[in-house]
Amino acid sequence: LTSREQDGLLRELHDVLLLAMNRTYPYDKEDDHTYLPSPYTQTSLGRKTLQFGCAFESRNTVKHPHGIKVDRKVAAMPVCLTNTLMKMHNCGLFSAEACPDSAAVEFFSEGDCQPPHIEHHDFDRPVFTLSLGSTQRIVMGQKIHIHEAGKFVSDVELALPTGSVLARKDHSANVPKLAVPCVSAPRVSITFRRIKPRFLQQQQGHVS
Repeated sequence: LTSREQDGLLRELHDVLLLAMNRTYPYDKEDDHTYLPSPYTQTSLGRKTLQFGCAFESRNTVKHPHGIKVDRKVAAMPVCLTNTLMKMHNCGLFSAEACPDSAAVEFFSEGDCQPPHIEHHDFDRPVFTLSLGSTQRIVMGQKIHIHEAGKFVSDVELALPTGSVLARKDHSANVPKLAVPCVSAPRVSITFRRIKPRFLQQQQGHVS
């Protein structure tokens, strides 16, 4: 994306975040899971998340097993994201048949991090992550060492420039964990995924 396109997309996403946080139409339903409140972290107030196309549980506990939750309502992708997907398609990143149909938008403030996690198999591969706002590091590996809160070390470290897209498939999506160390400046990441077909019919009526 060009700098102008990135700035426009950031403005629109922040507008959507404000509407969702304030439960303003179309996010005014009490059972709407489009906006996920900030998880508490020791280093900052925690990132904010919007999810479109499907609801996903990132925790993995007995009470909250992770994966797609077809009974939770979320909004459909806004126009700004469908336009972004069209541009990615035009650049040859995926075919029309393999176009992602869900998105998770993560808003990081300075000091926020994302703990190690592995890509869930409820989604097809590849998985695409678009970075906006600032260039920040991610780390990847089968073992990610946590030296202290928000400081992660592993075999692979990548700097993701603003406006870039990271595509993960096969081994890179299925085996290593991924973590985002504490960011040094505000960052927005958009992860586009394609829902596996078996979930699509189940969640009809839960995307608005």
